[in-house]
Amino acid sequence: MSGGERGASMSGGERGASMSGGEGRGASMSGTSDLIPEGDRWLFNAGTHHRLYDVLGAQPLSTWSEPGRRFAVWAPSARRAWVVGDFNGWTADDTSLLIPQASSGIWAGEVASAGIGDRYKYRLETQDGVIVERADPLAFAAELPPATGSVVTDLSYEWSDGDWLDERAERQDADAPISIYEMHVGSWRHADAHRSLTWLELIEPLADYLHTYGFTHVELLPVMEHLLWFLGVPDHRFLRSDGPVRPAHRVHGVRRRDAPTRARGDPRLLPSHFPSDEFALANFDGTHLYEHADPKEGWHPDWKSYIFNYGRHEVRSFLVSSAMSWIDRFHVDGIRVDAVASMLYRDYSRNEGEWVPNIYGGRENLEAIEFLRQFNTAIGADYPEVITIAEESTAFPGVARSVADGGSGSTTSGTWGGCTTRFSTWSVIRSTGCTITTKSRSGRSMPSRALCDAAVTRRGHARQGIDPGEDAG
Repeated sequence: MSGGERGASMSGGERGASMSGGEGRGASMSGTSDLIPEGDRWLFNAGTHHRLYDVLGAQPLSTWSEPGRRFAVWAPSARRAWVVGDFNGWTADDTSLLIPQASSGIWAGEVASAGIGDRYKYRLETQDGVIVERADPLAFAAELPPATGSVVTDLSYEWSDGDWLDERAERQDADAPISIYEMHVGSWRHADAHRSLTWLELIEPLADYLHTYGFTHVELLPVMEHLLWFLGVPDHRFLRSDGPVRPAHRVHGVRRRDAPTRARGDPRLLPSHFPSDEFALANFDGTHLYEHADPKEGWHPDWKSYIFNYGRHEVRSFLVSSAMSWIDRFHVDGIRVDAVASMLYRDYSRNEGEWVPNIYGGRENLEAIEFLRQFNTAIGADYPEVITIAEESTAFPGVARSVADGGSGSTTSGTWGGCTTRFSTWSVIRSTGCTITTKSRSGRSMPSRALCDAAVTRRGHARQGIDPGEDAG
């Protein structure tokens, strides 16, 4: 938002055109400076909080299905912060003012009348006195575009996949063959010329396809409710007509009577960069909060997007928590981190003089490497059977080596685009058979099944960082 757009709503001008006024439900804010427990504040500021999805955002005061939410947002440089939405007529006044939580930079408050389906945003006053509106970085649901508000939702769900979770460690062991189908859900198949399939409509045809072609896992993008730019084409919001979106549940739980295994879901995570949309993370509280202030570090010249500041403790907490939420709340079986190469190199896609060296004068992004180690260590500690995949295209050493052995700790690494999979380094310790043939390091075409078998013999070498040779596999 530009300096002159004071108070203009980014989710509909008729809802937030002024700092006060509008029709609500008589909602009033309540709370104190200790709404967020001290332990959570300390871990967050230290960069080691891995479950922010239980702390920030719109948290239920009692149960998910009942009205009442505690809203909390990180905006340390804001002079004042409000939560405005359908529950208070999008009014920013003393009744919707959030309360600073000690020196953590978090603002929080409780709204007893906030109900399921209510749209909301955070309204912030910057140090320059400019009023901006931002979607909730920890939102659990969002409006359909072009609207950009966050939505209070019900995340309660009774899982019935205990048997699978009990056997997941064995089924996803490093010795087990894996064949992953990467799919863009919104364009995979359409109900008609104007609408993608809903999750319920997707289950049967997707299960048939995965079973027919022998895939063990499906990589879903996007599962979050945001616009995903994939292959240069903006994705439209989809999969909303069957009620509250439960992406992992809808596909992760697919099972066919005649299928030897169920389709396991792996979402694609993008901690490498984020869009410059003014309603979202960019310049969040009037400062470069999530991104670097220096464009030589914080701006991606190819994708015209911001790069996360991995050296900031709270940003690391935010990113690790994002991955953990999908594993914890939605029972996904793996996480693929996209565009890792752009994270590892400070001079990625930059000419001389367009990048800032690290403290040793090198091109490696030491903060990003440390973040990846923390990311994989956190997942491995709580969910050792969950796989992590790094899309790494430059043969950067140690991507799939354990953290204890000096690596970043990813279960696997590799390079692929669209539905073509190629292994560019011998740090790959599992195969992904998205196509009939896959190329080995030596350039020979290998059937996907052969790669699954070869991965077993390569596993020990890869974990030790040993090159098994050009003719191996």
